[in-house]
Amino acid sequence: MEEEKRYRSVTYRLYPNATQTKALEASLEHCRLLYNELLSRSRELLATEGRKLDRFGMMKLGTLVSKSVPGRADAYSMCRQNVAVRVHRAMSGCRIGVTGRLIHVPRFRSANRYDSFCYESDQGFKFKGDRLHLSKIGDVRYRNSYHPKGKMVMCTVKRDARGKWHAVIVYSVEPIMRNEENLEDHSFPEGYDLGLGNLVTDTSGKTVEVQDFYAEEKETIAKLQRRIAEHERGSPAWERCRRRLAVIHMDIHRRRRGFLHRLAHDMVEGHTKIVLEDLEVKRMKEKADNSAAVRDRYTEASWATLVGMVGCKAAEAGIPLILVDPAFTSRTCSGCGNVKRDLPLSERTYRCGCCGLIMDRDRNAAINILTKGLGVETFRPAENGQPC
Repeated sequence: MEEEKRYRSVTYRLYPNATQTKALEASLEHCRLLYNELLSRSRELLATEGRKLDRFGMMKLGTLVSKSVPGRADAYSMCRQNVAVRVHRAMSGCRIGVTGRLIHVPRFRSANRYDSFCYESDQGFKFKGDRLHLSKIGDVRYRNSYHPKGKMVMCTVKRDARGKWHAVIVYSVEPIMRNEENLEDHSFPEGYDLGLGNLVTDTSGKTVEVQDFYAEEKETIAKLQRRIAEHERGSPAWERCRRRLAVIHMDIHRRRRGFLHRLAHDMVEGHTKIVLEDLEVKRMKEKADNSAAVRDRYTEASWATLVGMVGCKAAEAGIPLILVDPAFTSRTCSGCGNVKRDLPLSERTYRCGCCGLIMDRDRNAAINILTKGLGVETFRPAENGQPC
């Protein structure tokens, strides 16, 4: 059986000179203008003829349209093709509603909302010593000496909120296979319960709390938002406030991802199997009875991001990640298997009326998640042939 390919992305900080910076901005601007033009034609085609172009048709249209868009010579051909792919992806959810109007219409991109272009194949970029060669840009200095063993398949050049440039390169790498003989003696399978208070709880009762990075900057963000509302849109003062607000959000995003990366590493390290809940995060977050504060807690917890990071790190280490159905993992006794019909979220200690088990609710759930992932069943003791 052919092994599934595994991909890994690495970010390199770029240090372009003044000439290269102008070339990067010119390439980005052409891609933005091409994006808006293709999006305009796609929306008009759907509204008038009721049809959408497929991927190949969009790329063909992009080749024709790019000839009339300013700055065509500044952008590499593969980057222009990627713009057509982006428009095709953006239009995939757009459709004609019952009233005949378009719904889920993608937005046009201003200069502040288009910050990357992509070399979609392995052509147009390569490393040359301490430089990264980008077609139409030149040999750009970079920082980050890590180069995974594998083939480079894609490079995305991005500009962050501070105006700094980065290259995100995707490598196609071989899976790392490990077996039980290569593991340390202290390695063992582990199950984790995910929550909004304690982000992670393992089977031994160790917990990691949710870090609320947004709350630390909430007052500053509110102040900047009030200032933005006071200034005329597009004015120098409005632009200064907008940039500062974008930098704050970028810092929050980076701090949150850094925390989740470190947590995911600790969750994988020293274990033979990892078992997590297969949660429908979007559905849980968008419940009608959830308040704005509860939705913010879901954002800070970032369960889907954490599970994805654990999956990547587990795959790299050759450790299987098992996702189980979360149904009744909190209500089931990990000692005897008795299931409670009613267990409110406010009750944080699990008390089993069958076997007398008293345990932290999240730890009990983590044990059930682990046994479920390993295929181990817990049976209820019976009295007179009846389950307790």
